[in-house]
Amino acid sequence: MKQYASFTHLPFVSIVVAAYNSEVYIEKCLDSVLKLNYPQFEVIVVDGGSIDDTIHKIKLKIRTNQDKIRLICNKNLGVSADRNVGIEASRGKYIFLLDADTLVEKDSAKELAQLMDADSKIGIAQPKILSLNGRKICNAGTQMDHYGWTFAAGTGENRWKYESPRELICADTTAVLVRKSILEKTGLFDEYFFYYYEATDLSYRIVVSGSKIVYWPKAVVRHKSGHVRKKKTLSWRLFSFNLYHLAFIVKNYKLKEIARFGFPVFLATVLSSLYFLLKRKADVAISILKSTTVLVKEFKTIWSKHLFVSYRIRNTNGSNTSVPFSKSLWNLVMHDLKSLE
Repeated sequence: MKQYASFTHLPFVSIVVAAYNSEVYIEKCLDSVLKLNYPQFEVIVVDGGSIDDTIHKIKLKIRTNQDKIRLICNKNLGVSADRNVGIEASRGKYIFLLDADTLVEKDSAKELAQLMDADSKIGIAQPKILSLNGRKICNAGTQMDHYGWTFAAGTGENRWKYESPRELICADTTAVLVRKSILEKTGLFDEYFFYYYEATDLSYRIVVSGSKIVYWPKAVVRHKSGHVRKKKTLSWRLFSFNLYHLAFIVKNYKLKEIARFGFPVFLATVLSSLYFLLKRKADVAISILKSTTVLVKEFKTIWSKHLFVSYRIRNTNGSNTSVPFSKSLWNLVMHDLKSLE
């Protein structure tokens, strides 16, 4: 690896915080950001249509930090749209994406920026993501198998584990540093993915384009994991997850890969609806089946995205890009399915 850039010569970083009904967390998040040990940065908070006191609390922070913080009010179009608005408004060479329920440790931006400055092939650098109390790991790098199943490594384990850097196939955009120039080639977040798979989709495009995603545990961010998800019904979550999972495969995989890995996922989706029907959860079963019908209805739109990946991203880099897939995660999938009973 090349020599690190000195602290004083690190490039300007834009910190983009996506907020939605985050009144409980946003002030502490911004306080931690403003204490970053970093020479030059801006903070862009994009609110996605909050109906609680989030915007008021952001404005209170702006009063005493007008030279650092900007607020952009967006409609409720999903986190991908919020992040895209922030990226487009940014001035930095690197974009530090954060969710509003995070706390950044003071050297996190410096560690990630020094890493990326030392290796121009890195498109995304991900810190170790811990629980808010800092005792347990939330995400030490996301694993993904050929079927598109994703799981966070290290979840629930002691914070001192997973201390070695490694390449990833997928970043957790709860907290990542992104090289802005790579997005000019791959495109921004795909706003079709309203809730699930938006990070997986962007990550996969970046890897296929020939850039790397690196997990860097010297940088640490804390996160209140899962609080937004818990507010959603099981029917809504499974509908969204299955739709965007299948859409991800159709959009990003080659034809042979869609047939080999996409069809088993489609079949598993149908069978899971029967599973919930037998468990007398008809609303859940119907929502899962609905995800497959929506996929069919929107197939033309998804296929146009597939053509973009095939001819504008994959072909420009050649077809021999190594994608660091993990071993099959079907056992973990079945365990999670049973836990929903």
